Amino acid sequence: MTTTLIPVELNIEGLEIINVKINREGHYEIYVESTQEGCTCYECGRQITKPHGKDRQKRIRHLPILGRETYLIVKLPRFQCVDCYGKPTTTQQVAWHERNSPNTRTEEKHILLGLMGGTVEDVSLREGIGYEAVMGIVRRHIKTEVNWKQIKQLERIGVDEISLKKGHKDFVTIISAYIDGCVPLLAVLEDRLKKTRLSGNHS
Repeated sequence: MTTTLIPVELNIEGLEIINVKINREGHYEIYVESTQEGCTCYECGRQITKPHGKDRQKRIRHLPILGRETYLIVKLPRFQCVDCYGKPTTTQQVAWHERNSPNTRTEEKHILLGLMGGTVEDVSLREGIGYEAVMGIVRRHIKTEVNWKQIKQLERIGVDEISLKKGHKDFVTIISAYIDGCVPLLAVLEDRLKKTRLSGNHS
């Protein structure tokens, strides 16, 4: 494994880059540390700040850099609750990663947007990840409605239907938008019905 010096901007709040390497497969491995303070106790819900070591090392796929697969290598800190019985510990929850997912949230949104105008198999081949891995991302993001309250300005909206199974009997609908030159993902809805697509608060 060799070390390389390249400018890297992750644009992920709460992360500090410690080192950047290229592994034997030619993939970038970016070693990072969390700068976020404390976390929420999983037992009582209080904010806790007493350090208690770190979780096991995780290798989390992120957006590609210069055409290379890119992974974040991180050991998230753990914190101890002194108020709960037994003083349990909790691994820090971070906004950029969903627990037990092999990808960052940004990478998963990238994969989902890649489904627009394509198929699960197309994205699987293009991104170099398994068919079931793409399906896992779709399932994690399925909602029943769009959260319109999170949108301050809406210029255009995109609606793409994707067949998940052969025979075109099982669909999800990807709702995206065009805002300030960007195409953010709004929601992945569980079917192709108009009432499902348009449900939610539009005000």
